[in-house]
Amino acid sequence: MMSEKMLKKITVAKSAKGKREDSADLVAVERPLTLFVNDFELVTMICSPDAYLELAVGFLISEGMIGSFSDIQNYICQEEEGLIRFALKMEPEKRKESFLRRNLASCCGRGSANFYFINDAREMKPLENSPEVVLLKQIELLHEMEEAAEIFRKTGGVHNAALAGDSLIVRFEDIGRHNAVDKIIGYSCLHRISLQDKSLLLSGRISSEMVIKAARAGIPAIISRAAATDLAITMAEELNILLAGFVREGKATIYTQFSRVIM
Repeated sequence: MMSEKMLKKITVAKSAKGKREDSADLVAVERPLTLFVNDFELVTMICSPDAYLELAVGFLISEGMIGSFSDIQNYICQEEEGLIRFALKMEPEKRKESFLRRNLASCCGRGSANFYFINDAREMKPLENSPEVVLLKQIELLHEMEEAAEIFRKTGGVHNAALAGDSLIVRFEDIGRHNAVDKIIGYSCLHRISLQDKSLLLSGRISSEMVIKAARAGIPAIISRAAATDLAITMAEELNILLAGFVREGKATIYTQFSRVIM
């Protein structure tokens, strides 16, 4: 989805073969978005200024704070102020202190937060009745996603994610790859899209966080142009999620759930 709010024109100096040339250039815009849950300031995310509600709802789902939109009593979205306030019908089972401790650790490349993600995975049940995936069709749709990535093409400064079935259903670009995925999940929730037979398409690497998000949303397959990490592969195998990476030029590396792949 293209939004002019996500672009800013600036003047830059370019160097080529020792010569300077001033010119106009486009860069990706980033803005803070603060989420309040039951009058508690939960988190401030840095994101592209687009689809704030989708991002916030997807974040709450992928963090295990809600299971569906019906868990939300009401909300106030103040886009210009960068604020969204949620009133949930019940206090989240995940304690706020534990959530904040994990995210403080996540600020440093997320490496020290693996403990919390591993515990998240252990709390979840494997997906059931996951469908087969026609790999060549997913490769085609991933290419279609990349061709539609206007913000990336103009700035080189965003990540891309899409939801796919027999065709592309929805696509988002964001400065944060986690944000792009949360927007997919939030959009699916708001539009009541069943995810049991869908695939999550990514432009970046498949990390453990991506697997957790897909599992919580009920998405049984992740297809990416980039590689998967070891923890992502381990978690995906335990949760019955198909992972395929290095999807390019008609080729792919399948990491998990080999029997579900139709070549």
